[in-house]
Amino acid sequence: MQAKPYYRNKSSVCQVCHQSCPSDLDLMLHCRKTGHTSFFCKHFYCTGRFFSQFDLANHEQLPHSPSHHPVWDDSAITCAECNETFNNPSQLRKHAREKKHSPYACSCEVKFARNDVLGRHIASYLKENAKYPCTFCRRHRGKQAFRRRDHLVQHLRGYHKMEPEEIDDISPSLYRGKSQQTLTCPHANCEAYRGDAFKSLPTKEQLKQRPFQKQSDYNKHMRDVHKESTFPCRIAGCDRVGAKGYMREKDLMKHITDKHPEAPQYIPSKPILYPCPQCGDRLSSTQSLSDHEGSLRCQELQRRNLVVATASP
Repeated sequence: MQAKPYYRNKSSVCQVCHQSCPSDLDLMLHCRKTGHTSFFCKHFYCTGRFFSQFDLANHEQLPHSPSHHPVWDDSAITCAECNETFNNPSQLRKHAREKKHSPYACSCEVKFARNDVLGRHIASYLKENAKYPCTFCRRHRGKQAFRRRDHLVQHLRGYHKMEPEEIDDISPSLYRGKSQQTLTCPHANCEAYRGDAFKSLPTKEQLKQRPFQKQSDYNKHMRDVHKESTFPCRIAGCDRVGAKGYMREKDLMKHITDKHPEAPQYIPSKPILYPCPQCGDRLSSTQSLSDHEGSLRCQELQRRNLVVATASP
């Protein structure tokens, strides 16, 4: 198969309309204005085309192989689930949050809600990534080792009956970051409940006093203690209720589509936005809010708000 041309646009020429631009920056502005995708992925089997070098660089950080690689529309950034097109990746991510779609697709037709999960999926098929051997089994060593750490963890937990502490000593996690969610129990008579006083605390203080360190801890608490799930199925006669329901709205939507195709179309709830107490900006997650507080953007918005307030009669 002949490789397609790979353009780095050193001459700043649009590869769609062949217009010459004074610089790469002018070329990117031209692409944004005209909708031309002039930056190609270097892998000949990948159809990725982008408006800017930055979008291209982010794309090329994902693993690629001929049988498993990211799938993109030839002319635009498109949601893999509904085929709606967007001008940039941030619009695609916003669309995915609001519609609960899986906008990223692998060439094997599997879809994902996040780009990093797509990359992990592709990496699991690369031969050189079989780097998680089980030291307790002969079967899972060498070329037969696990390609993903979470698969090794499942094996150690399920087959060898190991505790999480033992597993972390054997195969330490490369990711040491902590969840930035402040999940609390909604039942007022529960020890994991937090009232209005907790919600009024600064984000950093809430993170210190939160009852659940991980989403999985919250899920287990709701299922085991209260026999509840966040998103039970409301279709009459369905057993996916109580502890058997779903903790993610996206999983409920998939269940209704697969098991109750005759039911009315499910309308997803609007995403929760978290207001910044300093500038009033609204963020999509508590982690984004924590990163935003005190940032340059936050300070700039505070200055703008002050100017507006001063100018008001």
